[in-house]
Amino acid sequence: MRGMLLPRIRHAMLSLLFPSVLDAGRGDIVHPYVHYARPDYPMPLCLVQFGMHVTTPSYGYGPAIRDHDLIHFVFRGRGNVTTAGRRFEVFAGQLFYLRRGAVSYYEANDEDPWYYAWIGFDGPWGDAILAESGLSEACPVAQIPDMPRCYALCEAMLKAFLSSGDYLAMTGLCYQLMDDLRQLTFPPPEQSVLPEIRRETADSWLNSVISKVEAGYRGDLSVQALADEAGVSRTHLTEEFKKVTGRSVKRYITELRMERAKMHMIRTKRSIQDIALDCGYSDPLFFSRMFKKYCGISPQEYRKQLSEKEHF
Repeated sequence: MRGMLLPRIRHAMLSLLFPSVLDAGRGDIVHPYVHYARPDYPMPLCLVQFGMHVTTPSYGYGPAIRDHDLIHFVFRGRGNVTTAGRRFEVFAGQLFYLRRGAVSYYEANDEDPWYYAWIGFDGPWGDAILAESGLSEACPVAQIPDMPRCYALCEAMLKAFLSSGDYLAMTGLCYQLMDDLRQLTFPPPEQSVLPEIRRETADSWLNSVISKVEAGYRGDLSVQALADEAGVSRTHLTEEFKKVTGRSVKRYITELRMERAKMHMIRTKRSIQDIALDCGYSDPLFFSRMFKKYCGISPQEYRKQLSEKEHF
């Protein structure tokens, strides 16, 4: 009877080693990835996927469309998520939601890649919890309510699979993870939203160029060098890049730099000079001019407004 309750396993790459990410920090280890098919019987909450992964720098997945909902719990690192044509930056201690039927793409940071776990699910109970939590296509990023508990539940799910392949035990743990979504808090929109692009319409060579820009925008990128590496003319690259992103390469680099600067001012107390250097500007005065042109106010005024909001 027990065997009849187990869904068919599509794919499993298993590792016997399972060091705790909260203690070890061994980013070179790729943890087990487990992919389940759907059971043949209806369930109020059906666990379709579960996995854990230490990503490599700039690791990406998609664009893809799924027939179930997906939530990633980020334990370490940062990266970008694009869904419904909007881009979000996601940090350790946060989760991101990908709605079924939506085109999505996500990519780990090149310097600080993600370690995450994920669950894929469907069923009426999952729909109800999502509605109650506030997670949606418009608000797909939230703070994990209790990260040690979240990690412990994901670790228990993995151990349940490794020890006995107990799908019912894993589903029970999934219920607990989902129930915790009732306590979500959401970051301010200006922390997360990045320039909008539509990768799903781009050819593979152009997606590669976009990834290189997103990974190296703080450095000295040359449009000609990007074109040469892609094997196309500068004019063709410029035209195709603008079709997909809605802006020039230089403008996109500026937007990425400015959004990073805003993120630093929201999340840190670093000096304007330090932020300028981190975002690729050796001259803080030039950075301030670019920031004011982009945001309409100076970095100092932007930080002052943030401080006033905190004390409101």
